[in-house]
Amino acid sequence: MRLKKLKAARKTMGFFRIHFKIRPPYKLIMDGCFLHNAYKVKFEELIRKLFQADVTIYITNCVRAELEQLGEKVADTLDAAKKLRVLKCGHKHSPLAPAECISKLVGGNNAKKYVVASTDTELMDKLRVRFGFVLCLYR
Repeated sequence: MRLKKLKAARKTMGFFRIHFKIRPPYKLIMDGCFLHNAYKVKFEELIRKLFQADVTIYITNCVRAELEQLGEKVADTLDAAKKLRVLKCGHKHSPLAPAECISKLVGGNNAKKYVVASTDTELMDKLRVRFGFVLCLYR
C-alpha cells in the first residue's frame, strides 16, 4: 500500500474519530461479495494496515446463509467466514438479503460505531446519505 493512501486513510479515520467518536478497535462488518473478493488477497493484514489500528471483523448470520446458499463456488470463502465473528442479527431462521440485514443492524445513526465493508452499490448509496458511517469499498 502506498504511503499517500495510508496518509489519506489516517486523516479520514482521524476525522471520524473526532466528529463521530468512532475509535479503535474498529468493528468492521463485511458482506459476502466483499469477503469473497478480499479473500483472494490477504485481506486481514491489508485492512489492519489501512486502518493502522486493531480491527475486529464481523459478518452476520444472513451473510453466512448467503454464502452457504451459493455452494461450491465460494467454498473457500465460506471456510474463511466460519473463522470470523458473527453478529446476531435476529434473522437466523428467515435470513434477509445481506444488504438489508446490514442496513437494519447498523440502524439510522450507527449507535454501535460500525464500519461497513461492501461491494453493493445500493447499500453504500443508502448508507452514504446518513451521517457518521465509515464505508469501505473494494473494486
